Amino acid sequence: AGYRLNVAFHLDADELEQLLPGPGRNAATGNGGSANDEAVARLRQAAALWRGPTAYAGVTDDLVSAERARLDATRVHLVEDLAELLMTRSVGEAEESLDLAKGLISDHPLREKPCCIAMLAACRVGRQAEAFAEYTALRTRLRDELGVDPSRATQQVFAQVLRQGAEPAT
Repeated sequence: AGYRLNVAFHLDADELEQLLPGPGRNAATGNGGSANDEAVARLRQAAALWRGPTAYAGVTDDLVSAERARLDATRVHLVEDLAELLMTRSVGEAEESLDLAKGLISDHPLREKPCCIAMLAACRVGRQAEAFAEYTALRTRLRDELGVDPSRATQQVFAQVLRQGAEPAT
């Protein structure tokens, strides 16, 4: 009388958790070389697991809403980490970093970290005017929607871009 569940199943979410850095470790703080290459490979593999715009797309049950929010936030952080790592590598990868950051800005226009990544990546590939435009757009959105200015950290990144600093601050 009852159900018997086979608990030997595999979820993409479980694989995602195994690929991401553990608590307190940031994938974007690679030491260069093979550690950096491994971090990029793991983040790319984790990002490839994502198959839609949001976790549990189409499921309306409230039981999954917290997990959906957690997985969506995890995705944002992993794309930020990947973009941050790529920005410090080759110019071609800095272009990819810029594209990833712009995608995050489109999805989360009030998040400052993707804008910082976009500014630094644009500067790295020689597009300082684009970096300036990203900051100006963020500042306008924050003022119009929240009545605040960008954080001190974002302002410091912008100052770095103004000084034509192509390398990100670590």
